Amino acid sequence: MRRAVGIAVVLLAGVGCASAATALVAAPDDAAVAPGNLTLRVGLGPLVPPRYRAGVRVRATNGTRNLDALTDAAGDARFTVDAAARWDVTAAEPGYAAVSLVGARAGLRAEVLLRPTVATRPAEVRDVTVTGTLRGRSMVRAAVLLDGARGTTVSRDDTFTLTAPTWPGAPALRVTAIELDASSGLVRGWISPSLDLASAPPPVAIDLAAGAPSAVSMELRVEFPVVGRVTPATFDRVLSEQVARTKYTEYGVGLVPVGRSHLAAPGAGTFARWVVEAFEGDLAPELIFASLRIGGAAALTATVTTRPSFRGVVPAFAPVSTLAASGAGTLDAQTLGWSRAAFSVTVGDAVAWEGYGVDDTAWMTRAMPSLPAGVTLAALAPSRAPAVMRACVLSDLPLSPPAWVSPAPAMALRNLLTVCEEQGAALAGP
Repeated sequence: MRRAVGIAVVLLAGVGCASAATALVAAPDDAAVAPGNLTLRVGLGPLVPPRYRAGVRVRATNGTRNLDALTDAAGDARFTVDAAARWDVTAAEPGYAAVSLVGARAGLRAEVLLRPTVATRPAEVRDVTVTGTLRGRSMVRAAVLLDGARGTTVSRDDTFTLTAPTWPGAPALRVTAIELDASSGLVRGWISPSLDLASAPPPVAIDLAAGAPSAVSMELRVEFPVVGRVTPATFDRVLSEQVARTKYTEYGVGLVPVGRSHLAAPGAGTFARWVVEAFEGDLAPELIFASLRIGGAAALTATVTTRPSFRGVVPAFAPVSTLAASGAGTLDAQTLGWSRAAFSVTVGDAVAWEGYGVDDTAWMTRAMPSLPAGVTLAALAPSRAPAVMRACVLSDLPLSPPAWVSPAPAMALRNLLTVCEEQGAALAGP
């Protein structure tokens, strides 16, 4: 039997909150989480695995009391909190996008990942040259897409040279090669075994004829409700689509195109047909993504992210009703049928702050969490552009890490479904 999976909307909040008493909490040596304790581990990007260090600022607030702490050398910040209250926990560091977990209770032990808001190459990264040969094309000098972590190259030659970054603990590299026909259709594909770049790798011998057979076509579907703000009637257009595998670079996780897709507008029924062309086996995509615009008096953006392994799981948008952020720093999001509410703050093109409800509690005139002492929004993403907050709802990806710790490069790629305000609200305050 087909199973439908609901979508969640992320709610965007404002910056300030009412003034509250502030206490500095020293991180104890004992790492155990006792009843009444709350522990947050903070990883710093952009590298995978993340780095952990002492001194990252974390705040826990229940709306009337603020507790501030610094992470220890393992990246942990610990609080002793009132077990009867709900707490908003925010990790923030200048130059990184802050992350908040909203509505946490005592006993929580979680991890969040902070991503740099400005692309800066970490000092421990070094470059490695990867060389090799390329044979097995169906036609002489046919175009082949080559990807070796830094960018995608179109090659028509029988030899190639790629530059790949590496760092201590870096994931292994896999080189991909996909032959295209004159209309950019997929002809043949190949993916290398894992390459350890700790030392100079041997030459890579690509044989397209021995790689993946011709791409296959699969049909997926996305279901829409008949009520609310996201329906077949309010569907406007598809903004973008991606069929990709992930790669690891000095600037975080990137995407390697390994297929193509076409998501059609919903037809006479309540579902949209989604035709995907991709390879199977080792070269199968790790994500299939589409971004949509939803029209109406207050337009929305919606995204769907799925995988070939989710066949039989139909992404199904739950109804979206109340979804709004205000410049005064409050959030409204109805979450019936969704995994959680969430928010995002952007400054120019940079995401400066993300927040996630820890459960499916609705947010009604919900004050945005406050940043830790000593951290301002301007310090997170230096820019003269205005700060804009957007409210969303989210539906979790099955069998995947929580969105707040996933290394995927965007909130939309960390969730099965998202719906967010398109315009949002300019944040008032400093």
